Amino acid sequence: MARFSLDTLSPRFQHDCNSCIYIATITQVVDGKTRVYDCYTCASFETIIARFGDDGPDYKSGLAFTMFPDSGNILRLAVETGVFLGIFPMEKLPY
Repeated sequence: MARFSLDTLSPRFQHDCNSCIYIATITQVVDGKTRVYDCYTCASFETIIARFGDDGPDYKSGLAFTMFPDSGNILRLAVETGVFLGIFPMEKLPY
């Protein structure tokens, strides 16, 4: 089972897209491994992004991947956090 915590104050990693909207930083523990992700959505709400480092390719993305309810699915957790915080519109969810 995955555990997580949220921080909505500021991102930890560099993100080079000025069109993205910061949702939260999610610290996730899955199988004893701690992972930290800065979560964003693009301004058009067409995708969800989970950044795990400062390097350009250090991210996961894709709204389609949020359809899988796996407890370790960071993209689903990011989009549901965005909905809960009023950042991501519920009508844009693919499920």
